[in-house]
Amino acid sequence: SIAECAHRGWWNIYLGCSNKDLAGVVCQTNEDPPPVQVRLAGGRSDNSGRLEVRFHGQWGTVCKYGWDMKDAEVVCRMLGYPGVQEYITTSFTRVKGIIWLMYVGCTGRETSIADCSHNGWGNTICYHSEDVGVTCNMGTLIKTKQKCTASNVMSRISCKLMQDQPTGFAHLY
Repeated sequence: SIAECAHRGWWNIYLGCSNKDLAGVVCQTNEDPPPVQVRLAGGRSDNSGRLEVRFHGQWGTVCKYGWDMKDAEVVCRMLGYPGVQEYITTSFTRVKGIIWLMYVGCTGRETSIADCSHNGWGNTICYHSEDVGVTCNMGTLIKTKQKCTASNVMSRISCKLMQDQPTGFAHLY
């Protein structure tokens, strides 16, 4: 609540203030911001749809201005897909609500869209007709905590993709 924010004391509000004297407050804490989540909505499959971002507990969309394949790549990785197939700037059912981001600028190496440059959360001049969508590649993403190092030695990685299926392997050079 606003009472938890640091301030210089409560003043008498009957000192002649009018509507033109209203002020806003921005509270800041030393806590880490909550993690940003993403989802794809309104598409024909789980790997495709309008991009929606959850920031401070509220879902919103992303404007197409400045959006490119590097931005979509980061989003697909956040969703557990190995890559992006395409990004889409039309053909989704219009929604109401906030448009969180515009002019997103990812390098493609970020782990979250929150790590990419952008115009500021909620600082957009877009309409929902300009929401961006993404189609992610459906390939299998293998998550591992093991690190690989470069060498001239051939390596073999084995993994079982699903129960009752044989193991597969890949040669890395």
